[in-house]
Amino acid sequence: MTGRRGCDNLVFWVWISFHSPKNPISQLWVEIMERKFPGRFTMLFKLFSFALFTALLFVFPFVAVGAQLTVAWDPNTEADLKGYRVYYGTASRSYGPPFDVGKATSYTLTNLAPGQKFFIAVTAYDTSDKESAFSNEVSATTPALEGIRAPNVLTGPTSGRTAVALSYTAGGSSSSLGHSIQYQFDWKGDGTVLSPWGSAVQSRTWTAGGTYRVRARARCAIHTNLVSGWSDSLSVSIGVPRYLSAAGSPIINSFAIENGSPTTHTRRVILHNVATNKPRYYMASESSEFSGARWRFYSRRPKFPLSAGAGKKTIYFKVKNRFGESPVVSGTITVREEGILVPNN
Repeated sequence: MTGRRGCDNLVFWVWISFHSPKNPISQLWVEIMERKFPGRFTMLFKLFSFALFTALLFVFPFVAVGAQLTVAWDPNTEADLKGYRVYYGTASRSYGPPFDVGKATSYTLTNLAPGQKFFIAVTAYDTSDKESAFSNEVSATTPALEGIRAPNVLTGPTSGRTAVALSYTAGGSSSSLGHSIQYQFDWKGDGTVLSPWGSAVQSRTWTAGGTYRVRARARCAIHTNLVSGWSDSLSVSIGVPRYLSAAGSPIINSFAIENGSPTTHTRRVILHNVATNKPRYYMASESSEFSGARWRFYSRRPKFPLSAGAGKKTIYFKVKNRFGESPVVSGTITVREEGILVPNN
């Protein structure tokens, strides 16, 4: 059985692409000129000509199950070709058991150790299971796993007051691969009030007084699934300005038309009310939708003109301050006409 001599000098191109499935980072083409490869075959083996053999390697640097390397080659043209076997190991020309890939011209090695150099070669075999010598060898190193260091305690004010923005800075985080870092802030300390991912400097305006445990965490800006643990908390005390009895929207504690009288003979009634949290404006209307009404400066005893006609009237009332509006309250009163009480229906 005779055969053809393989190529004396084979050229391998290695493409190392450091990326995650969604985020390509960089691509590096490296041309490797392999040393001369003599065709060493016995009479029992059929020679396979590996023509110009091209290997294309992809590296996935961080997957839960380990790194991956994909090798591809030009197909053989022999009629009795049955398939290929892929060999790899951590030392040159020292391989473990091969992977039989049939007639496929590429194969992905999975579950590889991170930060390790691997050597790869391919053989071909025919329908009689005669196997060629190894192709030229290519090598690639899988990237190390990426780690994200948790931030230090935030720097920024430890006290402030409601309605005033306070700025905080995170720092101390880094990627073991040198990638850019994004930060997320926890403004309450229990994971319920989180900022969007962004820069190391962010601000917060609190609307309620109290003590908050502010902290931050970091993630890789490229592999966004890689997130650090939380930093230690910074205790921030938020006070309420003296002109407010408590922070937040106002609440109407009491509301009565004409001091609670069930009837009236006048169409201009007084709306007695008591509200907390320093309301600045009020709105009153006989429409539950406050149609046509407008905000007026707050008074504890504003006057309100009733609509024409006798009978039962319902007045809706609400107040507001800089933080928001109160819930709506309402009251009723019956209008008498010419001294005769109009019955309620």
